[in-house]
Amino acid sequence: MNVLDILTNEELLTTYFLALDKKLDDEFIDMLRNELDDRVLKNLQTPQDDNHSHLTG
Repeated sequence: MNVLDILTNEELLTTYFLALDKKLDDEFIDMLRNELDDRVLKNLQTPQDDNHSHLTG
């Protein structure tokens, strides 16, 4: 299990931008960026429901 798995996407993104802002260790920033990339790719590969019934009522 990846230690970053406990973070929500929002928490991960916030942590990433805070790490950039505070100029934290480059390896830590790279680890966060890689996790963000992995989650985006995973989301793109997951079939999406195009019905959007929650929007149309």
